[in-house]
Amino acid sequence: MDRLDAMDSRIKKIEEATTSIEQSMRFHPEEATELRQQLYEIRSALPKMKAQGDEQETALVNKTLEVKGLPYHEGEDPVRIATKIGSPITPANIDLAYKSKSKPLVVRFLQTHVRDKAMKAYKKRTTASEGSRIQSLSQRSDLCQ
Repeated sequence: MDRLDAMDSRIKKIEEATTSIEQSMRFHPEEATELRQQLYEIRSALPKMKAQGDEQETALVNKTLEVKGLPYHEGEDPVRIATKIGSPITPANIDLAYKSKSKPLVVRFLQTHVRDKAMKAYKKRTTASEGSRIQSLSQRSDLCQ
């Protein structure tokens, strides 16, 4: 997500620069033609850049799984907890996993289909048990070792 924020920041700077260029063109008519062409090229590229950023964000969201309600334990390994969610999760399938006191377990997988399979297995396991999905994970002592 930091890359997307950085991209948004760069796009805003480009937009500000184009406004500045437009204003300066009023005072330098001899350079105005060249600057107008450059400005047109920059503005033409912005929608494509925004679309690419949206596509990247969608791809990240489609690979991410969030598990709410798990208690936080100091020193716990989020990757180890993530591998217990459901089959076929292994550490090699995980791009990123984190958890804090105030946030749920967030797992970003390398591939969308692995996330989908893990979510199906997790839902199947939790609906088969009588407890809530929070209880079914948080009551397992092997998750926090």
